[in-house]
Amino acid sequence: MIVHLLITVYVKPGLAEEFLQFAMCHAEHSRNEPRCLDFAIMQNREWRSEFVLHEAFTSQEGLDEHRQTDHYRRWREGIGRFETVLREHREFVDCG
Repeated sequence: MIVHLLITVYVKPGLAEEFLQFAMCHAEHSRNEPRCLDFAIMQNREWRSEFVLHEAFTSQEGLDEHRQTDHYRRWREGIGRFETVLREHREFVDCG
């Protein structure tokens, strides 16, 4: 069953470009994982400091493996410096 993550990040003023580079590095590594189906980074057209990340993995096991990688650890350690508020993290599965 495919697992989707939607993560909304509200970035501190003046850090949007730096955050985007940080997120793109994480996405590049994640896309190379065998069970990663998608990693998209979207930016709000009106509020440029709001980003939504969409990640998709082939299974819960794929997501669990992702969470054991070095780049995920770097993401967890580094994301806090960019956030204005705690990010929203939601997990979904395909319905059919």
